[in-house]
This record gives sequence, C-alpha cells and structure tokens, in this order.
Amino acid sequence: MKTLKDILKEIEVINSFALTNPETIEVKGIEENSKLIKPGYVFVARKGINTNGEFFIEEVISKGAVAVLRETPPDRNLKISQFQIKNLKKSIFKILSNFYDNPCKA
Repeated sequence: MKTLKDILKEIEVINSFALTNPETIEVKGIEENSKLIKPGYVFVARKGINTNGEFFIEEVISKGAVAVLRETPPDRNLKISQFQIKNLKKSIFKILSNFYDNPCKA
C-alpha cells in the first residue's frame, strides 16, 4: 500500500494542511473526477476547461477521500488533508508514476 508521502516523493509542495501525518495516510487510488472517488482515494482538484475541481472538494470528503492535491492554498475550514502542489498539471505525471511504482523505469 502506498502512503501520501510515497506519492509526493520529489514533488514540490508549496503549502499544506495535514490532519494526520502523510506517512500514515494510505492511498488506494488517485482521481480527478469527483464522481469516481472511493474511500482511500486522493482527489486531484485542478482547473479544467469547463470547471474547477476545487468546487467538488466537499463532495469527495463525503465519499471518503483521504487528501486533496490542489493548485491554490489549502482551506483550513475543510476537514481533509490538503497539499498545494507547484504546477499541479505537470506534477500529476510524477505523482502517478510514484503511485504505480515508476513503470517507465521497468
């Protein structure tokens, strides 16, 4: 099982609001679509062409997401660990590579 610390290896976190230690947050999946979030998933809340993923943070909290990766500073009023990632759009590839054990190196 991967932890949040594992998937954020070599990722520049600008700001964070962690409810628990990232070493203890187990990650079962990573998803950008709030409708596909399951318990244990990390939600990637970034701006798209038609909408902003940050509008769906409360929805993913209710679905059991364990953390949110975002482009803007964390909202300390939300009851979920949040990490502001530098250049999230570019960093998502490294985050996914970390989650899937760096398949390009195999």
